[in-house]
This record gives sequence, C-alpha cells and structure tokens, in this order.
Amino acid sequence: MKKFIYTITALLAFAISANAQVGIETEDVSAKAILDFPGDGVSTYADGGILLPYVADPATAGSESGTLIYNATDGAVYVQDNANSWVAITGVPSDVNNIASHDVAQFGENSAEGAVINNTGIDATATGVLVLETADRALALPKINGVETLESPKAGMMVYDVKRKALAIFNGEVWTLRN
Repeated sequence: MKKFIYTITALLAFAISANAQVGIETEDVSAKAILDFPGDGVSTYADGGILLPYVADPATAGSESGTLIYNATDGAVYVQDNANSWVAITGVPSDVNNIASHDVAQFGENSAEGAVINNTGIDATATGVLVLETADRALALPKINGVETLESPKAGMMVYDVKRKALAIFNGEVWTLRN
C-alpha cells in the first residue's frame, strides 16, 4: 500500500510540475505564460510591476545569460548576455545615491535560495531570487495603461506599457521604453 501511495504522489507531482503555470493575484493565467499577473491589458490593468533584485556588485550575482538585475551602485538595469558580460539596458540616473538607498542585503544578494517555477519536471539548474525554466512558455509582465499611471514606481521596476506597446523599465529617475 505504501508503494502505491508513493507512486501516486510521484505521478501527481510530475503532472503538476509538467504543466506548471503560476498566476500572481490572478487565476486567469495566459496559456502561453509560465508566470502571469492580473490585468488583460485591454479592459483591466495591473497597478504595479516586477521589481528586479538590487545587486551592489554584478560580478557577485552568480547568474547566467538572460539574467536581469538592478545595479544598486550605478542605478542602471543590466542583462547578462551570452558572452557572460553585463550590458546596461537603461541609462544611469543623475543622482543614484537618492535612488539606490535600499539595503541590498535584504534582497538576498548573496543567497542561493529562491523560488523556482518550471515545467520541465527536473530540478532547476539556474540560481536566483526567482528562476523560471520552460521550453514553451514565457514570462507575462504586468500590463499597465501607461507608465504615468504608476504613482510611486521603484528603481528596477519592469512592466509592459499597453498604451505605448513597449517594455518599460524604471531606473529610479526615468522610464526606458523598448518596443
């Protein structure tokens, strides 16, 4: 009987992880998303965004290609490219000291622990605060109807601006739009 229960538990765990999709404050997850947020971008919108990890020294971030961080030292958002180099994807604010006043350690900079969402059925190979692993789904950013609708955006925030049809990243001073 124990063997039967373990077998059923293992099969259920595999079935759940094979189709893993997570909605944050929503039960209506897009079929193409592994992680989704409230708001359809047509009649309803999110009221916030994803806040990237604050890192004082990107060299210590322990990341891989495609990793995004907010550099708390210079105030820019960076992505790690395929050559293991950090590439700025936003400008540097004029006064980073007023913006990056957060205690970086509270964001878990030197921690290997984090949340993993995958639909591969195997343990995650990457480390990070949040790791998304999938071969056939994407991260659906929170959809907002214009960056100006966010009352108090935080440095390192990312959203999809439906009005401008663009990825919007806030460096603490200005929004960088990528469409």
